[in-house]
Amino acid sequence: MSMDVQELRHISTHIIDGDINPDMGIVECPGDLLVQGDVQDESLILAEGDVEICGYIGSAGIRAHRSIIVHRGVAAQGYLDAGGDIRVQFANNSQLVAGGNIQITISAMHCFLSSEGYIEVQGDEGFLVGGTTAAACGIRATRVGSIHRTPTILRVGISPLLRNELTRLRDEIEELSQQLDATKKDADYLQNAGNRSAYAERLPLYQMRVSYLERELEKRYKRYRITQRSLDKSDVAGDIQVTGLVYPGVVLNIGWDEHQIEQALENVRFFMNGKGIQWTRSTSSDDMVSHSSGS
Repeated sequence: MSMDVQELRHISTHIIDGDINPDMGIVECPGDLLVQGDVQDESLILAEGDVEICGYIGSAGIRAHRSIIVHRGVAAQGYLDAGGDIRVQFANNSQLVAGGNIQITISAMHCFLSSEGYIEVQGDEGFLVGGTTAAACGIRATRVGSIHRTPTILRVGISPLLRNELTRLRDEIEELSQQLDATKKDADYLQNAGNRSAYAERLPLYQMRVSYLERELEKRYKRYRITQRSLDKSDVAGDIQVTGLVYPGVVLNIGWDEHQIEQALENVRFFMNGKGIQWTRSTSSDDMVSHSSGS
């Protein structure tokens, strides 16, 4: 008698009938995990499969190799990291990182959202306010920003993982370059001073330091070039669609281009073409008007 995948996964699901609290220590699960209550502050879950939470998540961490489903929401300062999709009702001041898509049905307030697919904050409310929302493929929301010009950053068209890696490598290259320049100056000074300097015996140490920094800098440049080539090979256009209002104070990044919203717009789609960031607004059911980001 054979079993299908869903039956096997049901058997391997560990069920917790109640809340998870920090007194339980790190909750590790080799398969899927179903929590029929809340995940309290300072709790931590690590699962090899899917994680499903029937209640709320406080200031807690959840890492799942597959997907994370939260029937309620992430109250504050939570951290969700999924290899697959993430689905919640709302998230406040939290970090959600997904290898797949992120779907939020009510609101995301002052969050860091990162997805290698799409991010949707849609529903009757669908507020996306504050923080940074980055998705490789696209962002869909009902309303973005607020009348108070709350700084809100939306990024699409580039894998967040690759973007973060390039940013990290650029920072490391800049730091190493500064250290190398300073060390070379010190080594040159000692070499020119010769035995007149009380620190002449330190010259070999400075020369070794220069060689070390040069090797480390070349390693970072090599990684940067490899990452940049991976980015160049990716063919993700990415767009941003807002069915309601997008307010001033919102900053859009599509690819490496940037545009700041200066006036409220409604029912718009932002995208890239040869002229940079463009947008279209629906004036009727079948009439679309195209504008440049400078319009």
